[in-house]
Amino acid sequence: MKMLAFSAFDTLFFREARPMEAVGGKPLEGRFPPTARSVAGAVRSVVGQSMGVDWQAYRDGATAQQAVRDIIGAADADGIGVLDLRGPFPMRNRERLYPAPLHLLHKPEEKKYVRLQPGDVAVACDLGKVYLPSLTESLPGAKPLEHCWLTANDLVRVLAGSQPQSVVKQEDMFSAEARLGIALNPGMRSAADGQLYQTVHSRILPDVEIGVVVDGLPDAVTGNMHQILRLGGEGRFASVESVQAPPLPLTHKPDKARGLLLMLCTAADFSGGWVLPGFVSQTVAQDATVWSGEIAGVRLVLRCAVLGKSRREGGWDLQKHRSRAAVSLIPEGSVYFCEVEGDLQHAAQQLNGIKIGNETVLGRGELAVGYW
Repeated sequence: MKMLAFSAFDTLFFREARPMEAVGGKPLEGRFPPTARSVAGAVRSVVGQSMGVDWQAYRDGATAQQAVRDIIGAADADGIGVLDLRGPFPMRNRERLYPAPLHLLHKPEEKKYVRLQPGDVAVACDLGKVYLPSLTESLPGAKPLEHCWLTANDLVRVLAGSQPQSVVKQEDMFSAEARLGIALNPGMRSAADGQLYQTVHSRILPDVEIGVVVDGLPDAVTGNMHQILRLGGEGRFASVESVQAPPLPLTHKPDKARGLLLMLCTAADFSGGWVLPGFVSQTVAQDATVWSGEIAGVRLVLRCAVLGKSRREGGWDLQKHRSRAAVSLIPEGSVYFCEVEGDLQHAAQQLNGIKIGNETVLGRGELAVGYW
């Protein structure tokens, strides 16, 4: 598999789910890294350009463009052809960064970490009587590492139960730049009355790139991937280069491991719910509710989860010239605590790196596996 690395020439803007015409004084925030659909569209564009596509003939269904359609799919069809993506994700110095698992809490003043794991006593709450995450030790003031990222080595340390050596924060990758714009009236060749808007762009630092791993590319295509393209909102310029994809790290099992920790490396679509796809509830000891199911042939019992704030993602449908319906996603960094029917280490090898949920070809729902 090859990895495409996108480098910004100036600022980039990947809009949040709110529409441009949303009423209110808050500017439209940009996102970094971008949404899966934004990068999937860029990948299709890069592949088409590398194959010398005639985009108008491609949209019209011309036979001469069939080779392009065989790879990236037809213009009027859902999906991205035979391509299969992993990502998108930020990179620094060509090294992939992973979201900090949200069960890891940090108190900066004391430079200490503490983690959450399933409690031993079921607690009655709005979900019923369930096992809730509890702290392994008291650390008042500790907070989850939201919007923070780890290198592969630090991710392995955290998923094995240790502490990270360093954490990459958002300000280490980009700075926010507020912009003021005005809509144009093409017919009058003038500014439209009363249509001011505010956006917040991301100015990416020089050593930071956007990465996506692409499977399904013919060798003849990957050799012609150094291009300049428009990426994201407002058509900002970026370059793209094909590099070798790094392997997803595998965590070794600690001696006292009780179960598996499934962490989302990328946001996942579970059809608006939070439970792992296909899992059903059952009652166990203490009249507690757990959820059981199977992923990639591995039988699991879900005891509890630590989830981030639901992420709303919309987008623009270029073919139908209209907005896509916004969906709610489980954010990257969310973790699921599971017990395994069988050998832990074998189960971890089976599950590490697979994708779950909906639209996995876009890169959604990639798993990294650790232990608790």
